[in-house]
Amino acid sequence: MQIQSKSLWLPMFNDVFAAAVKSDENINSDGSINWNFVEADVFLNLETESGAIPLDEICEQFDKSADEFLAQ
Repeated sequence: MQIQSKSLWLPMFNDVFAAAVKSDENINSDGSINWNFVEADVFLNLETESGAIPLDEICEQFDKSADEFLAQ
């Protein structure tokens, strides 16, 4: 069963994303973000729900969130 409403999974995604970009393990020695690690953390932390969230929507939201983070 897929969760169709973005309003149901977006808060969880936002929490997972925020934690991943702040994780010391995901920050390179020069202070830049290792986006591959962030993406892996997001998918791992959403793993139990990811089958219920359309994959294309997760990918789209990840790209949008990364762009917003970089624009700060």
